[in-house]
Amino acid sequence: MGFLDRFRQPRQETAPQRSAPPNFHFAVVDIETSGLSPVADRIIEIGVVIMDASGQVLHEWETLVNPGDRKAGATSIHGIQADWLAAAPTFGEIAGDLTERLVGRVVVAHNVKFDLEFIEGEFRRLGHPIRSDLGYACTMDLANQMGLPRKLQRLAGELGLPYYPHGALDDARVTAQVLTRFLRYIDNASLAGAVLAPGSFPASPPSGKVMHRKEAGTLTKPQSFLSDLIQELPPFDVDKTHDPEAAAAYLTILEEVMEDGYISPEEREKLISTAQTWGLSRDEADLLHREFLDVLLDAALADRTLSKDEREQIQKVAIWLGVEAGDLDLLIRQARARGRAQVDDARAEMKGRVVTFTGRGIYSNSIREGFCAKYGIVFTTSVGATCDLLVIGSDEVENATVAKARERGIPMMVERAFWYRLGEKVPKVD
Repeated sequence: MGFLDRFRQPRQETAPQRSAPPNFHFAVVDIETSGLSPVADRIIEIGVVIMDASGQVLHEWETLVNPGDRKAGATSIHGIQADWLAAAPTFGEIAGDLTERLVGRVVVAHNVKFDLEFIEGEFRRLGHPIRSDLGYACTMDLANQMGLPRKLQRLAGELGLPYYPHGALDDARVTAQVLTRFLRYIDNASLAGAVLAPGSFPASPPSGKVMHRKEAGTLTKPQSFLSDLIQELPPFDVDKTHDPEAAAAYLTILEEVMEDGYISPEEREKLISTAQTWGLSRDEADLLHREFLDVLLDAALADRTLSKDEREQIQKVAIWLGVEAGDLDLLIRQARARGRAQVDDARAEMKGRVVTFTGRGIYSNSIREGFCAKYGIVFTTSVGATCDLLVIGSDEVENATVAKARERGIPMMVERAFWYRLGEKVPKVD
């Protein structure tokens, strides 16, 4: 019999047998993270397998975790799309659920120090540092002591175990099976003191919130359901006096719903409820959706360019709102035309005006003066009696010139916005 055969045949009678204390349970943990630093990076998925001392699985739990900035890190490695995280609970929301599964059990992981450092970092961000003397068991260390491969995938292969990589629960399951193979060679007395006692983690109630990959992918995938939603509204009534506040209320809710990058079923109901409460019709809701897209496009095209990322985000919103690709192309052309018209109007309005510049901005005074000459604007650096506008380098500029303009009631504008208005492509902000 080879060295590894004793692990592939866990029932062999000659192997040493050790019994665990009653109710001796393990919490086998695995996490996926946005990077390798527990200080700078975050947990984005966590899986836990609860098993007894014999290796029988008693419970499994897994959830994606929203890190707040929705940065997923190396998607090519763990397979988690950044958009999915918008639908997931935050660590603060699932902290109690995790604690409930760890306390009273021995925490086990493959390279457990990595997992615990990230978990400790998450609790620290919540203002609740965990104890630094936590007990645990590490299957990587056990494998190393037995001359087996340290990497989980290779270790599973050596032990004849199936391996499905880079899902937190999948890796926790494999780690649990590895631990089961090792249990009969571990002195249970050495683990008895590693059981996490109450108080090891901050007390917080479980929320019961979970979000799995498949569900998150469905929720965050753009779907044309708002076009179906407005069919639930009554048709337009020409005899009815329509309240302009209704449009403002609906657009406010629509903006809130769109803000986090996906629309949940609850938010969908909130939208339709708002529309019904304010008496909006199907036609009105459809027009408001187009208006919402116009506002997004105008904002994106403020610098006269539409980046690939901006277009992808607007395309997503368009799909949610039920706007066809051809219609979106038309709306983009219309937005560009509006932008050009606004630039023409601004240039005509500013021609012959006296504009004072103050404070360090994106251009030197010599370049500012050259642009002013280009558009027929009178360039100055002091507020005189004929000054029509003060352009400040940034919104943080505060000096005697600004104070004088404020005293005289002269309008002010930040330099970047001024050149945008005149159609100049100014450098992007880092």
